[in-house]
Amino acid sequence: PVFIYADGQLPREDLANRLFPGYNYPQSLFLEEEQLYRSMADNGMFHSMANAYLIECSMEGEFADALYITSSLERGRENAMVTVIHSDGTVSKEAAYPEGTKRLARLDENTKALRDAGVSVVEGHLDDGRYVMPYIEETTGQVYLRELLLKDKNAFLEAMDAFSRVIRSSSSIHRGEFFDAGGVRGETELFDRAFLDMVPLNSFFIDGKIVFFDQEFSETKYPVNVLLTRMISTFYAGSPELEKILPADVLYERYGLLKEKQRWLEMERAFLRNLLQQVPLAEYHRRVWRDGNITSANRRRMNYPARDYRKMFFDIFDNADTRKMILFGSGRYAREFMDLYRVRYPVHAIVDNSEKAWGQEIHGVTVQAPALLKDFQPGECKVLICIKQFQSVMEQLEDMGVEDYSIFDPGKSYAIPKVPLQEGREPVSEGNKPYRVGYVAGVFDLFHIGHLNILRRAKEHCDYLIVGVVSDRQVRESKKVEPFVSFEERLDMVRSCRYVDEAHEIPFEHPDTDMAWKLYHFDAQFSGSDYEHDPVWLAKKKWLEERGSTLVFFPYTQSTSSTKLKKLIAEKLI
Repeated sequence: PVFIYADGQLPREDLANRLFPGYNYPQSLFLEEEQLYRSMADNGMFHSMANAYLIECSMEGEFADALYITSSLERGRENAMVTVIHSDGTVSKEAAYPEGTKRLARLDENTKALRDAGVSVVEGHLDDGRYVMPYIEETTGQVYLRELLLKDKNAFLEAMDAFSRVIRSSSSIHRGEFFDAGGVRGETELFDRAFLDMVPLNSFFIDGKIVFFDQEFSETKYPVNVLLTRMISTFYAGSPELEKILPADVLYERYGLLKEKQRWLEMERAFLRNLLQQVPLAEYHRRVWRDGNITSANRRRMNYPARDYRKMFFDIFDNADTRKMILFGSGRYAREFMDLYRVRYPVHAIVDNSEKAWGQEIHGVTVQAPALLKDFQPGECKVLICIKQFQSVMEQLEDMGVEDYSIFDPGKSYAIPKVPLQEGREPVSEGNKPYRVGYVAGVFDLFHIGHLNILRRAKEHCDYLIVGVVSDRQVRESKKVEPFVSFEERLDMVRSCRYVDEAHEIPFEHPDTDMAWKLYHFDAQFSGSDYEHDPVWLAKKKWLEERGSTLVFFPYTQSTSSTKLKKLIAEKLI
């Protein structure tokens, strides 16, 4: 158990931000458990709906004085802690393992450093291997700010401004170089000493003053923007309804974070991945954590007859080959569809209810008014709704007489119809092949015998071979070099190879194996043996095998490679 409450005790924080439930069979879920506890507590149902009960028995009539206990045992022996709120008005933080006593010493040190910097903190002291603090009868800053946002946006923004000012005052700041989570060097404002848990969850608002607690983690020469990003991201985590009231991007822009938001978020995620042991626990989490897409799908399934549900949410590409594809919506979902599927399913038009979107282009397709749909005869077009809140658009389409529509979800993997075998091509090898649809990805710069060999071998192992070709932009940004041959020419050369049935650009936004599989549903991806023992590629192989596909490695052609050719060109030897 992560949370234990004595009878009658209620949480003073929003569990949606802290609770990550695990299940024996997460595929059966249709609600987000952590979102229910706030309502249960408000309606007197919190204890009656507990997951389990711990009954304490004592022959002497003496019982534990714990009112509330939290644990973080998944963090590893050095960081695993147990926090106990006692009936005598104290809170003790205790190391779960002997190695954790260093963490308690760091907590004591960080608390004193913040106090010396003029930041209000809940002060405590080390006592026989525990860190003891007074219990504060207040709701957390997270709850306070949430209630403030629900009542008064301007007051909320002022409170967040104050929060950001306190963060910036916690340490001296200088401008300097840093390396982000991807190892890319940059220059920005750096804290001499950054306290990574200065977030609403670890604070109180007392008489207008922000008071912090549990400041266990600190780093030197750490970007100020990452802490400001954590302030925002932790506030919105687990509370999607807050986005509707005030989008998080409003705050990211307010504090100058929007331009490089993903960079700062990835640095925060890197900290959390390490703290929460997400890499060593990945397989366990995969088995027991909820998949939001499955949960949402289970919930939707309750509202529709089986045939309608499958047509609208699963078989979204039915009739897509014979009818004009129309996307309804021009936001993130529509862009995700265009990034992934426009090659296989060309989009005839995009429509949107927002006049502000009209005239914009997404991959060369202009956004227009929904009135366009009236120009089509029944059975002439297929409409994909690319909007998260799709119910109102469904009603709108039905009022317009549009019957063939489905709902696109970028998080879902769709059963795309199997590609047909091309007629008119001579078979490359005789006999049955182990795979029907195969996939190869590559740059194919300075096309040479090594490229030809892998395409030949791939075709010998599958009936239908699809090749993904890396764009010029992807080469520049991932390999930090300029391709010798342009993308259009590389793509044309690959398409002209007798072993290739289809060749397409790899979407810049989604270049990896998982997206390629979602797009083509191939039975095997083929690659050179130079990646055969690479942990990243082995993880891809495992991911594919869990979905009925696999990754096959072919011997690498040692005599020729693009790298060798480029070196010869650079040295003017050819």
